[in-house]
Amino acid sequence: MAADQDPKEAASPETAALTAVAALLAGRPEDADALTDVRLDGTDEISLWRAVRQAMLDDGSPAAAAVFATTAPLVFEYPKPIRERILPLIVETMIKGGEIAAAEQLLDQRKDDPKLAYARALMQQANGDTAKALTMLDALANGNDRFDRARAAVRAVELRLAARKLDKSQAADALEKLLYAWRGDARELTLRERIADLRGQTGAWRVALTTLRQAQADFPEQAAAVHQRLKDMFAGMIRDQSEQHASPIEFVSTVDENADLVLDSADDDAVQQSLADRLLALDLPDRAKPVLEKLMRSAKSDTAKARFGASLAMLESRDGDDAGARSDLDASEAQNLPPDLTEQRTILRADVVAHMGDAVAAATMLLPFHTGRATEARAQILENASDWAGAERAWSDCVALTLPESGMLDENQTRTMLRLATATARASDDAGLAALRVKYGSRIGAGPLGDMFRLLTAEPVTTTADIKRSQQEISLAASLPTDLKALQANAAGH
Repeated sequence: MAADQDPKEAASPETAALTAVAALLAGRPEDADALTDVRLDGTDEISLWRAVRQAMLDDGSPAAAAVFATTAPLVFEYPKPIRERILPLIVETMIKGGEIAAAEQLLDQRKDDPKLAYARALMQQANGDTAKALTMLDALANGNDRFDRARAAVRAVELRLAARKLDKSQAADALEKLLYAWRGDARELTLRERIADLRGQTGAWRVALTTLRQAQADFPEQAAAVHQRLKDMFAGMIRDQSEQHASPIEFVSTVDENADLVLDSADDDAVQQSLADRLLALDLPDRAKPVLEKLMRSAKSDTAKARFGASLAMLESRDGDDAGARSDLDASEAQNLPPDLTEQRTILRADVVAHMGDAVAAATMLLPFHTGRATEARAQILENASDWAGAERAWSDCVALTLPESGMLDENQTRTMLRLATATARASDDAGLAALRVKYGSRIGAGPLGDMFRLLTAEPVTTTADIKRSQQEISLAASLPTDLKALQANAAGH
């Protein structure tokens, strides 16, 4: 009223500061910005109220706690209603912010103050006495003060979780029962977000996302922030590779229900690729296809559309539907895609062309890609077409790109070398086999794969002296089918 009636009062920083303090006492820190006016600098009292504002905006603020450590005694100069309103906040902030000694001094001065009961429980926790802290929190949770009841019950659950008296799923269940203890402000939203986080950490992603969606609807003024948490949680679900991740059916259903979150993440290639990989890995093509179709049709970026189109085409190809795979690739075609995605889509298209009978055209499509993945795909296409000379050249390219120049070859590298040796033998290239024997024979270890390589690249029998070696090779060949079968079984087990 004074500010409205007197221009001098309206322009006074002191009047604005008093109005801001009144807003803080009414629980409206967002209306207390006037305290930041630099003209108010220089007094402990202003520092105290600025710290009160900061503590209300940032629970447990270390910066506010540090200010309270030196200015808190001023609280006792205020009338009782003001003191009772801010003293609990000050002591609790000091404890949470690490100013333990200063907070203990205040508590010692007010040993019988019931308003500080929650702060005393926090102090016991800070001092490491979990059992006593839980006893005090449980007492508050069963007390008469509604605010203390709600926050003490939540704190007790978190303390039991930290002490491993509850697991994350039990903690989420316990917190969910406390939702109705305090409704309608930032504390309720924070509690819902905490429940969702715990659900996500236990692999209950569908429930977690549903919890956040309900919070987004119930707190429209915080909708943007909650939606960002939704996107982050969805991305966490996509990347989750733990043993607790959702079942295949649950995963597909959750993706379908939250497709809008994928679209909001159109600029996140990692999320798109992880999602596509997860859907492809599921043994549920009939459930995954509609989801991929939905994602492809609704994609906001060309890259996302092309990525989901490639995954859909791969599913179609696995089912033997080459026409469907080609249609998916055509429908998701785009320019200026990432190189790895362009390569992936070209390999898929080349496979489709090869399956439709034109292996030469398919192999030609892959010639511009000088990577191990593309050259291996080209070699396999030519193998399947019995073009052994072409397969030999392609496997030679693959070996040059993927095998080290020296050292023993591991199992996967030996398999690649064996594919080259097989194509070389089928192409009747004796000189090529001899070159492989000389260059790689000493780098391939023992075992069925190595034995097969040595058998394929063995020197021909030209003199009687070679007969004994030939007999050894016949014996080796006889044992190979059993050895290779066992090796394949081991590989399948891994």
